Amino acid sequence: MITLLKTKLVAVLCGLLLICGTLLYFSYNHTVQLNKEIATATNNYKASVRKNVVYQFTLDDLKASKDSSDLKVKDLIKQLKIQPKKVTETVDVNSQFSKKDTVKLVDSVFVKDYTAKIGDEWYSLDLKFKAPNSFSTDLKVKNEVIAITYDKRETIKPAKKFFLFRLFQKKQTIQTIEVKELNPYSEVKDFKIIKVIK
Repeated sequence: MITLLKTKLVAVLCGLLLICGTLLYFSYNHTVQLNKEIATATNNYKASVRKNVVYQFTLDDLKASKDSSDLKVKDLIKQLKIQPKKVTETVDVNSQFSKKDTVKLVDSVFVKDYTAKIGDEWYSLDLKFKAPNSFSTDLKVKNEVIAITYDKRETIKPAKKFFLFRLFQKKQTIQTIEVKELNPYSEVKDFKIIKVIK
């Protein structure tokens, strides 16, 4: 009877130990996940305050984002037919150029003051003619560049023409970057990306 009681007690204690161990395991994993989420949220808060800190998003975060620059990035990913899970990094750079000039003429040219404005969302040019002999210009140009880096599998040697031979060729993963200038009047002439290997 005592042996049976001891056996039941040991079985109950083993069951409790197993339950506690399982709960401890799941709570540890949950704590690790929460710590990652807190670190990511803290990083993204710092990135929103200081522009030189890199945001950290999961693929689900990027898909759920309603930010205008993130929507442009998602649209470009669709246009380029890149698999979202292959995307490793995105960059959206906005810049603006502005230049003011005033010209004074020797002779009287203008009878009265006149202003004119031409442009669209990407550039604007304000012209001001001031009687009798000066005019000024104010030019503003907006640029926006989006770059998407993604992983792509390619053969190390030139790809064979017959698809069965290509299946057995050795492949490597390379990082590819696509850069698009959204300003229709501007053009990306050249770029170079260097990844520092550690």
